[in-house]
Amino acid sequence: MKKQIIGGAAAIGVVASLVLAAPAAYAEPVGDGYVVVGSDTLEIAMDLLANGTNASGAPVRVLGADGSTVDNFAAAPSGVNLPGGKIVGKPFGTPFLRPNGSSDGHRALSRSIDGTVWKDGSIITGQVDIARSSSTPSGANANGPVAAVPFGRDALGYASNNVALSGLTSSQIEQLFECTLDPNSTINGVRVGDIVPVIPQSGSGTRESFLSMHSISPLGACVATGQEHETRYIYSDTTATVQVPIGNTTTEVKGTTGTTVSTGFPASVVTAMSAMQWIIQKNIPAYNRIGAGFEIYSQVPTAPTPVDVNNGVFVPNSAFYASAAGRDTTLLVEYARIDENDAKYDAVLADLMSGDKLGDVTTSFLPSDVMSAKQALGFGVPNSTTVNRYNLRAN
Repeated sequence: MKKQIIGGAAAIGVVASLVLAAPAAYAEPVGDGYVVVGSDTLEIAMDLLANGTNASGAPVRVLGADGSTVDNFAAAPSGVNLPGGKIVGKPFGTPFLRPNGSSDGHRALSRSIDGTVWKDGSIITGQVDIARSSSTPSGANANGPVAAVPFGRDALGYASNNVALSGLTSSQIEQLFECTLDPNSTINGVRVGDIVPVIPQSGSGTRESFLSMHSISPLGACVATGQEHETRYIYSDTTATVQVPIGNTTTEVKGTTGTTVSTGFPASVVTAMSAMQWIIQKNIPAYNRIGAGFEIYSQVPTAPTPVDVNNGVFVPNSAFYASAAGRDTTLLVEYARIDENDAKYDAVLADLMSGDKLGDVTTSFLPSDVMSAKQALGFGVPNSTTVNRYNLRAN
């Protein structure tokens, strides 16, 4: 029996779409599949579900009922892209500025729906089908044109390359990122002026969640802003630049292929870190972008660790995910295209977003189920399984 997300939205079989059968969907595709952009935090998980993964002990791959692929675009350039960080979503489509982060994904989907000008002046009508979102979208509206389909539960801790900075409280994190502490005072024996808070780039869902979770407002001038990346690349990257203040100067640290950005960091960085991302990167070495010396820590006294290790495998800490550090992630899609009563209804897209495929959030003992793969990749069952609706988002 199908696990539907919306009345009548999913009506086509799924079994064949969970085996390794069709041509692969790559990180930078220009194909006939359904285009996904947005959050970097969800990027790896979507790559694995789109291309095929055995993380749950069985092959799981999400394809459309007609064999359509999920064409998942990276949030950050990787050195093999069009100049200026542009992408092409569909065959013969106009190149447009790559959406980088959850907010950008919402914006790009909105421009694909309404046909107005995208951030770089291009028209991208129909080029984006799905947007990854690691934070709650803005503009809630019960009749809005954008549907947020529950994807999985993540939890947000912090990472540091100084073990002395483990056990920070939410209040201490707030003060560090608002820059309100005396730089000559100490936290756990570390001089505050030597601690470097680093925040992901503007538009990042992880940035928005982190600021909200710790009531950080305003963000202080002492904070280094990670450019061109979210949590996947906060420590190492092929192209990313991180502005790191050291003393009274600012040092520009650039990552290159095979080089961790952390080699240029001072010894006491504090930054946002997705527990789900940490689990994927630790369990799948090919995706590991964690710099040397970094560990993930909890700011929740009742859940002292964001992740557990069982027989060498990193898994979510259930108490941490259930705490205020937890956050539900979603996939955004045009509501009309998954509503069978609308003239724009797309049966294949609705099937992809159904409770048997990308919208599967029901715990199962069958390793071939999509939710089993998601849980193996570090997700928990979301607190809410309701498909909420939102407004289009302006550039």
